[in-house]
Amino acid sequence: MGLSGIGKSTALESILRLYPQAIRHRKYRGQELIQVQIPWLKIECPFDGSLTGLCHAFFRALDRAIGEERYARRYRSARGIVQLVHQIEQIASTHFVGVLIIDELQHLRVAKTGGKDNMLNFLVNLINSIGIPVVFVGTNSMIELFADVMRNARRATGLGLSDFRQPKSDDPAWALLVDAAWQYQWVRHVEPLTAEVRSVLYDLTQGVTDFLIKLLVLAQRHAIHTGEERLTVKLLRAIADTRMQLLKPALDALRSGNVKRMAKFEDLLPPDSQIAALMGAVDGGTHVSSRLAMLQDMRRLHVENAETPVPGLAEASGIEPVNATETGSAVRSESQRLVEHEAPLVALRDSGWILADPLEFSTAYAVS
Repeated sequence: MGLSGIGKSTALESILRLYPQAIRHRKYRGQELIQVQIPWLKIECPFDGSLTGLCHAFFRALDRAIGEERYARRYRSARGIVQLVHQIEQIASTHFVGVLIIDELQHLRVAKTGGKDNMLNFLVNLINSIGIPVVFVGTNSMIELFADVMRNARRATGLGLSDFRQPKSDDPAWALLVDAAWQYQWVRHVEPLTAEVRSVLYDLTQGVTDFLIKLLVLAQRHAIHTGEERLTVKLLRAIADTRMQLLKPALDALRSGNVKRMAKFEDLLPPDSQIAALMGAVDGGTHVSSRLAMLQDMRRLHVENAETPVPGLAEASGIEPVNATETGSAVRSESQRLVEHEAPLVALRDSGWILADPLEFSTAYAVS
């Protein structure tokens, strides 16, 4: 249990990778035994908190674990939750599922009337009938799901509660994370990790792991595109105020220290689709003049041969048009030179259009 983005699912998946998800048995004590054992199975609670959706998620996860589409298709059209629950109990016993991990359990909060209780009762019955340990993973808001029913609360905390708390600014674990993340600087001028930078990083992310990584990624992307090529306190604050503006209400709630406001942290977060768009956006004011100039040349040649005029790219990009000579002939452009070269691939590589290293952004990043 912990804040959204604090690293619960990532930590759990790192632990699960230490164990094989499927063990294929061929023999047992000299006798042939064809059996697929599933040590662990991880599923996500449906966004609408429905029990039917959870059952189908179980079948899909099991198919991925065994490496074939067997159960999801078979029970896709099954009607009646009782039948689905019975099949899950039977299949879990058949494959000797060792532990069932249910992530994003806070989605049960939006379940229809009675759906939350039905889901919790189903999980308790699953534990009782076949003895599968169940690990619940979710944000702080999931604790209210178990507070009303003592039986569910006892089951949920049977082996203890792992609380991923918001770290303090002087937390050694947070300092270790910042040390590790700061090493991944892809800008040309690597800045040292000073006490001021540490303080600013905590202030702008409030110790949330996901926010820290997003801030560093967006800041470095901006620094590379604009040619600034260094991470500064000014740049970090500018990125937080502009590119991460959607997260400010949630961060302000954490920064306030007010218990009531902090309890609304999850509700203040923007939808996942908006966060994904935030990370995928490219600075609108960033231009690579030489590349756009080449595209402009290519389009200009096309317009000269066209029967009807088409608006020029230069007007939209803000780049000056390509000049012509006094005799009226066009200046030999880079695109023409590359096309007429006897070895176009060599010419493209020499001009920096083909990069050998996928992490290169320009010829300035080439290893000398």
